[in-house]
Amino acid sequence: MRYSQFRQLVSAGEGRRVDFKIQCKAFACRAVAPRAELAKDICAMANNGNVASYILVGVSDDGRRFESVTNPKLTDDNLQSFCKTAIYPPPKIRVHAERWDHPRSAHRDKDFVIIQIGPHSRQAYRLARDFISYNERVVYRRNGVWVRRGATRSLSA
Repeated sequence: MRYSQFRQLVSAGEGRRVDFKIQCKAFACRAVAPRAELAKDICAMANNGNVASYILVGVSDDGRRFESVTNPKLTDDNLQSFCKTAIYPPPKIRVHAERWDHPRSAHRDKDFVIIQIGPHSRQAYRLARDFISYNERVVYRRNGVWVRRGATRSLSA
């Protein structure tokens, strides 16, 4: 991904096609909640149709604070494998691990992970398995279809 495209996504803010996450702990621990949240977000973005959607890890929800991604397991291989087992049909994703060295930039010397989802033809993407942990207060059921509306996600029954 080019730096100019990254800056454009950040300056446009969160919306139907863009989601910000300051950190993503999926694969870094055994907890269900981080994986469930990631599966829900990717599923919702995959249901955007024939447009590319993005999850920018390392960017705060307001788009003003930036942190280096510290999760070494947030890799293309792990995300591809995860999508094959967590979402049906498996969505097309591309993972960009980026570091920019632009002087006088808030992004300088920070590591970002950009997950590009789609574009896809029109079809319903859904969770391929349950994500349940009552201790973590997470209950996402198999076959749940998530759709992104603005900067939020909603479940379609």
